[in-house]
This record gives sequence, C-alpha cells and structure tokens, in this order.
Amino acid sequence: MKSQLSDERRAQQIDSFLKKSLRGAVLNYHKRNKEMRELETTFDLLTNSEQKKLSQFDKYDVDDYSFDVVGIKIIVSHDKLGEALNLLPKELREVMLLSYFEEMNDREIGEQLKMGNSTVAYRRTKTLEKLRKLMEEKRDE
Repeated sequence: MKSQLSDERRAQQIDSFLKKSLRGAVLNYHKRNKEMRELETTFDLLTNSEQKKLSQFDKYDVDDYSFDVVGIKIIVSHDKLGEALNLLPKELREVMLLSYFEEMNDREIGEQLKMGNSTVAYRRTKTLEKLRKLMEEKRDE
C-alpha cells in the first residue's frame, strides 16, 4: 500500500513538473514573438526609397531613363514611361517625378522647387493629362 501511495505521489510530481515546464515554454514563446514583432517592420510600411535600399532587381535589355531633380537621382526603368517623361518640359517632369517616384506631398515638392502648393497641384494635374496623351500615342504606334 505504501508503494502505491509513493507511485501516485511520484506521478503527481511528474505531472506537476511537466505542466510547469509546458507553461514556461508557452510563456517564452509568446515573449519571443512579442519581441520580434516590436523589432520587425512589414514591407508595406516601408517607403519606396527604403524598399529600394533592401532590394535588388535583375535587368535584361531595359533602357533606364535617369533624371536629376534637385540633386535626387531618379531612375525610370519603364521604356514608354521614360520616353514620355523625357518629352515633358523640365518643370512639369520634376513635379511628376517627385510626386510619384519620391512620394513627396505638395508642400514638400513646393519647398524643393520653390513654388506654391496650388502651383504644384495644378502642374501635376496638367502633367498627368499630357502623360496620358503621350502614352496613348505611344501605344497606338
């Protein structure tokens, strides 16, 4: 009878030890996941320029168009878009490149190009219309 009690007691001790160990492992797992979530950033939260720093693209038979806007080098790899942008007047092209490739807002573009926000908005709208016409002409060719 004494051995039965000691066997039950040992089984309870082992059961208690395993439950504590499992609880500790689960807590460590959740703690480690929380720490990783705090350190990691998803790609969709990165800006285009940050993503470009972390990525590399293979290029085959592609003519890149390089534009310099207020000291920022912007490369356009799309042939037809690059050609169309190249045909635009410099002041219109700069607004488009800063807006869509550098993701600047009207205020930031205005500060860079020394013009008002309404001028930036007007030029972007006007340029989009011109680009649309140029791209349609290129498509028809």
